[in-house]
Amino acid sequence: MGRIKREHWAVENRLHHVPDDTFHEDRSPAKKSKHNLALVRKFAYTILRIAILYGDCAEIMTEAMDDFGDDLLLRKKYVFSGIVSFY
Repeated sequence: MGRIKREHWAVENRLHHVPDDTFHEDRSPAKKSKHNLALVRKFAYTILRIAILYGDCAEIMTEAMDDFGDDLLLRKKYVFSGIVSFY
C-alpha cells in the first residue's frame, strides 16, 4: 500500500503541483478558458523540461523561463523548429 501511495503522490507532484507552483494556475482569474490555459501551460512546461534535459537553459524552472523570455533563438529552436524525439 505504501508503494502505491508514493506512486500516486509522485504523479500528483509532477503533473499538478509543479506547474501550479511555476505558472500559478490556482491564482488565475480565468474562468471560462481555464482548461484551455491549463493545456497551454502544460505545453509550455513540457517544452521547458525538454530544454532543461538537453542542457540549453538553466536547470531551475523559473530561470529556464527567464532564459526563454530573453533568448529569441532558444524560443525559435523549441517552439517553431520542432523537437527531436527521444526515441
